[in-house]
Amino acid sequence: MPSRVRETTISGPASIMLFRQIIHFGGRQWNSFSRITSTCANLPLGNWIIKSDSEWTDNWDWFLSADREFLYFRLDSRTWHRFLKLPHAHRGYHDDFFEMHVHPIGNLCPATVCSRDGGIHLLSSVHRAAANPSADNIQHLVGNRVIRKPQLPWTMSTLRTSPSIEGLLLALRDGAGCAVSDGSYYPNEKVGATAWIIITPDGTEWIEGGGVLPGPADVQNSYRSELGGQVSIASCLHSIKQEFDGQETSLLTACDNLGALNKIWIVASQN
Repeated sequence: MPSRVRETTISGPASIMLFRQIIHFGGRQWNSFSRITSTCANLPLGNWIIKSDSEWTDNWDWFLSADREFLYFRLDSRTWHRFLKLPHAHRGYHDDFFEMHVHPIGNLCPATVCSRDGGIHLLSSVHRAAANPSADNIQHLVGNRVIRKPQLPWTMSTLRTSPSIEGLLLALRDGAGCAVSDGSYYPNEKVGATAWIIITPDGTEWIEGGGVLPGPADVQNSYRSELGGQVSIASCLHSIKQEFDGQETSLLTACDNLGALNKIWIVASQN
């Protein structure tokens, strides 16, 4: 069992420690204890000690995505583990994880979990409404540029880039860019996922990402995963289209499913 979750451990702030002690009360002690606790119970709680979203991230280790599809474990300031929800489960998540070296995208809710039946079980989560949306929910830092959040957020659940993308943008303007995607389908879990990359011809600058395809389990298949990769490439290009100043261009794109490529070609030719 991974050390991050123990059978009797519930996640929370690292600074909080819980102690349990058995105390035997007599009648007089119980009455005194009841009066004290009743008085305390009537006192209103104070304001949150942790106020900002950044403080929540710094003082908690487990988080739940807004759509409840993923659990995230913050290993350190730069490393996150992402856990996929089990099919047909309300609170169960796979114990296997995908390691990320970027902050998860979107709103995250502090979560409490435990280990159960060989997986991870969500016990509770705290949904906090932010007064002002975080910049991360509106835009992404891609290389040395800031782009708008994609219309299909799942296509960039994971996002990584080269330190600069100036050469990539130039290649895309000149029609010299390349893009490749690959889809995976897991029949036992009935889950589809995709990964993609947009890259310069010499491979020095790139944007890459991926995610789990949304939708019911009974519509997932390998073709849908492959098609999702091509859709993800189009979604990324749409997010950076302001960099082209309205200029039309072309892109060499590839995947190992001819049906998906033909579908993309048909849709592109109709538009």
